Amino acid sequence: MADRPRRTTRRLYFTSLGLYAVSFVLPAVINPNPTPSFGWIETWGWQAALISLATPMVVILGPSNLGFAAAAALIAIGFPRAAIACSVFALASMAYCGIMLPPRPGDGPFRFPGGHLGPAYYAWLAAGVMMLVCGVHAYRERVGVQS
Repeated sequence: MADRPRRTTRRLYFTSLGLYAVSFVLPAVINPNPTPSFGWIETWGWQAALISLATPMVVILGPSNLGFAAAAALIAIGFPRAAIACSVFALASMAYCGIMLPPRPGDGPFRFPGGHLGPAYYAWLAAGVMMLVCGVHAYRERVGVQS
C-alpha cells in the first residue's frame, strides 16, 4: 500500500481481503427445502464467483468481483478516488446479486429478505463495504497529507 497508510486503513484493507477470501468457502445460496440434486446448499461462494464471471453474466454481475479486485489494487498502488468508484460499482452489483436471486419457498431458519442467501453472500457484501470504507479512509489520509 502506498505512502504508509495508517493502521486503521491497513486493518480495514487486510480484513476486507480476508473476509472476501473466506466468503469463497462458505455457502452462498441455501435452500430450506433440500432437493435431491443439490441438497441444502445450492451454491458455494466459489461457485457463485465463477457464475459471476461467465460470459452472459459478466456484464451484470462482473463488477461485483472485478470491481472489488480493482478497488483493492487501486488502494494498494495509491489511487483511492478511483478505488472508491470501483467499490461503489462493486457494491451495487453485490446488492443486485442478492435481489435478483428469487427467495426460496419453505420454512428455513431465515425469512425474507434474503432468507435463501447464505453466510458467504453476507461476508462478501461486508467485504465490499469494508473496501469502500478503506478507500474513503485512504482518500482522507491522502488529502490530509497534501494539505
